[in-house]
Amino acid sequence: MSKWYKQTLRQFNLTLYRGSQSQQLANYSGSGLAWQNYLQLTIATEFDCAHADLQAIWQQLLSQRQTQFSGEVIFLESIVKWNDTMLMRWPYYLEINVSYP
Repeated sequence: MSKWYKQTLRQFNLTLYRGSQSQQLANYSGSGLAWQNYLQLTIATEFDCAHADLQAIWQQLLSQRQTQFSGEVIFLESIVKWNDTMLMRWPYYLEINVSYP
């Protein structure tokens, strides 16, 4: 990890929606280095849980000192049914707003 990973934030707000901002699922906020707790997200699904890696999004935000990201993020979930394994791809909408010291 390089310099972007050590970046301290004055404040951040991360909001996850199902669909395109129609149903808010989660909202996280904080300051300092607390954003590092959200490099990956896990959400409950009707089967089990799905995971998304947000490291590239955070890296782009912090390396370029951008103040916001909004867009679709794909969560992955492995489902085992009758000895078959399927990888499901679930689209969600993510907004991240940050401010710097």
